[in-house]
Amino acid sequence: MFKNIVAKKEVKFKDLEEEFFKLACSMVNEMFKTVLEKYDEEIMNTRDSSRFRHKGKVGTSIKTKTGLIEYERVIYIEKKEDGTTACRYLLDEELGITTVVGGQVLEGLIQLIIKNISEMSYRACSRMIEECTGMTLSSVAIWNIIQSLGIKIAEFEEESIKAYEEGKLEKGTNETPAIFKEADGIMIVMQGKDRQKRINEFKRKHPNEEVPKKVRNGELKLGMTYEGWKEEGKNRYKLIGKEYVAGFMDGEKMAEIMKTKIYTKYDVSKIELNVTNSDGANWIKRLVPKNGIYQADCYHLKEKITTNVKEKEDAEEIIKMYWNEKYAEMIEYVESLKYKYDWIEPDMIENMVSIMEQHQIDFAQCGLI
Repeated sequence: MFKNIVAKKEVKFKDLEEEFFKLACSMVNEMFKTVLEKYDEEIMNTRDSSRFRHKGKVGTSIKTKTGLIEYERVIYIEKKEDGTTACRYLLDEELGITTVVGGQVLEGLIQLIIKNISEMSYRACSRMIEECTGMTLSSVAIWNIIQSLGIKIAEFEEESIKAYEEGKLEKGTNETPAIFKEADGIMIVMQGKDRQKRINEFKRKHPNEEVPKKVRNGELKLGMTYEGWKEEGKNRYKLIGKEYVAGFMDGEKMAEIMKTKIYTKYDVSKIELNVTNSDGANWIKRLVPKNGIYQADCYHLKEKITTNVKEKEDAEEIIKMYWNEKYAEMIEYVESLKYKYDWIEPDMIENMVSIMEQHQIDFAQCGLI
């Protein structure tokens, strides 16, 4: 190998780096194979032979950060107390080897894929895996892994919801006086069978109506919970205890998932304040528990002001009052606008006054005023 490199007219450091990387991965994989098979032999010698019957060795492969490792491990027939039998790979169980679509993949490689797939395409992630590890995974293989993990997460969430409803879910122990929620939706242009299925279903129910955008597209719902925030620097804050929920689901489903996550993480009897911030979408109201607070966040409140107030100067004055926490003055000022803008719809003014009053109550309950 080294003679071939030196024989080249022009040798680049990158060429040497790649050759040494391949060599290192090859050596590690051989060591990995030896350790796995020796460990399997140790399990074989120390097992309960009356319970686990040796049925020979079966070859397999496992995808790791250093490449593909091929090895053999023993398959056992387990004799259960009820008289039934089952096939078992004790080595896999002992080491916690994760099986996903596309073969057995070690947790380290899966974590590497998850970490990068949110920031790049499947093809780019495939190239990154090949460049940074000794493993070659196609973009389709990575897609299959992500889909398989998504299915497992969905199954776990359904099981957690069912256990919660049956009173079998283990309670959390963390204590916090407050829980904050934020939620929003992103419209995604649907493609393929999913898009056509939604369109056909709408046409079947509404044959004489035009298919609206919300049917042609799908809304990806995003939700987050956290305990509070702490200052890390000037005008820089960090959220504490962040948890995320995301998917194509309705508000009811997201509420169930969030509720079970909070229940398993916290001692809910210690939570005194439960605040939900949003842009005012109806589905987000389902996330608000009994006696919880529901309010528009600062950004969307400012947006509602600039959208509904005709004159820029008036909008800026209301926003100035808002930042200075002069909520009572804000309500009076908005009330006065219906006399200034005699063209404005009464419902619009009532809606804005309602928003202001709601914020005054919410900020007071939060101890911010």
